[in-house]
Amino acid sequence: MSHRLDPQQPAYPGSPRLRVIQQDRMSNGDPTNSRIVHLPTHFGTHVDLPDHFVEGGANMTAFDLDDFSYVAVTLVDVHVSPSSLITAESLSTVVGGAGPTSDLVLLRSGFEAHRGDRHAYEHDGPALSAEVAEWLVSGFPMMRAVAIDWLSLCSPTHFTEGADAHRTLLGRGHSVVFEDVRMSALNGRLPQRVSAFPLLVEGLDGSPVTMIGEFDD
Repeated sequence: MSHRLDPQQPAYPGSPRLRVIQQDRMSNGDPTNSRIVHLPTHFGTHVDLPDHFVEGGANMTAFDLDDFSYVAVTLVDVHVSPSSLITAESLSTVVGGAGPTSDLVLLRSGFEAHRGDRHAYEHDGPALSAEVAEWLVSGFPMMRAVAIDWLSLCSPTHFTEGADAHRTLLGRGHSVVFEDVRMSALNGRLPQRVSAFPLLVEGLDGSPVTMIGEFDD
């Protein structure tokens, strides 16, 4: 459920990208090949932690790997168009899952199909309204995470609404948001379990993740 990392893949407008620098090279006489990776915390499929939008919110120091494992998943289809604001009317179908006991809600828009057009994906993505964020919090009281298949809850067109949605979702203790998730990897199916594996670096406000969905059959 994670996109492979590549320096040329989409990033939020104005944000840094992945850089890979060759440090040692055997063809130059070095005993090994080695590289240095400059990896922004919100590049590629990644997790936003509370500290990203909430002053004094929890950062990676407060999380263990078990905090990113989910066993009660709900999938919601969302109707979007370029630069749209996702409102309650945009929520098409609750496809299935654990309902109010869900610890993870997947919002599937299909917008990842535009990922090959970097400019469109970066600048014309949808944004989540504060109204929908409040609906998620009230409708799924056990929810610990939301995952989306577009670049960010915020879009350049609707940054303020997206920022408010972030604060609503991240302002609940250890709740997190996964962005730029490759939901097409699920092939339309609902996983029984989802696990994410961030970089457990002390103090981070987020991290790229490897995200895996599991099925019982």
